Amino acid sequence: MHRQILALSILATSILALLSQVKIIGPRTAESRFACARFAKSSEETKNHDLERDLYIEERKAERGVYLRQRLDDLKKEGWKKWPRNLVRLITHILWVGVMGAYWAFADYGRSFVRPLAWLIASGFIFYRWGYPAVLASIRPLAGTPDGAKYDHAVRMLALGNTVPFIGPLTIDSEIKKFLFCPTNNCLGPLIPPEAYQLLVLGQNLLSIILVFFIGLALRNYFKIK
Repeated sequence: MHRQILALSILATSILALLSQVKIIGPRTAESRFACARFAKSSEETKNHDLERDLYIEERKAERGVYLRQRLDDLKKEGWKKWPRNLVRLITHILWVGVMGAYWAFADYGRSFVRPLAWLIASGFIFYRWGYPAVLASIRPLAGTPDGAKYDHAVRMLALGNTVPFIGPLTIDSEIKKFLFCPTNNCLGPLIPPEAYQLLVLGQNLLSIILVFFIGLALRNYFKIK
C-alpha cells in the first residue's frame, strides 16, 4: 500500500512539473496567487482591462498550482487510510487542469480568435485525410479508379460540410450520403453506415461548435475590452 502511495506521489509530481512547463498552471505558492489578485485589482482601478484580464488568468493558473500542490501533500501526509478520498480529489483536480489545458490550446483562454480558427480549418483536413477514410475503408472503392476518385471527392465534401456547425451538414446532399454508404449502387435494403461513422460525425460537429464558440468569445472579449 505504501509503495502504491509512493508511486502515485511520484506520478503526480511528474505531472505537476509537466503542467508547469507548458504554462497550464502557474507558480505553486499562495503568495503568487495573491500578488496576481492585487495587481488585477489595481489594473481594474486604472481601467487597464488588457492587463486585468491577463492577470486574472495568471491568478487562476497560480490557484490551480496551489490546489494541485495541496492535493499532492494530502496524499503524502495523511497516510493510507485516507488515500482513496485524497486520490479522487487529486485526479478530479488533474482532470480540471486538463480541461483548462484544452481551453488554452484551443483558444488561449478566450484571448485569441486566430487559434480556434486555425484549429477549425485543420480539423476539416484531419477528418478528411484520416478520420472518415478510416471508418469507411471497408466500403471505399479501390484507389486510382473513377469511383475511387469520386469517393474521395464525396468524403472531402462530407468533411468540409461538417466543419461548419448547423449550416454545413445541411449542404451535404442525400445522394452524396447514398454514394458514401453504397458506392456500387446495387445495395439491397436500407443503407446502414459503419458503427464508428455516426460517432465520428457527432465528434466533428461537437468540435466545430466548440471552436466557433471560442472564435465568437475571443471577438467579444476583444471588442468589449476595446
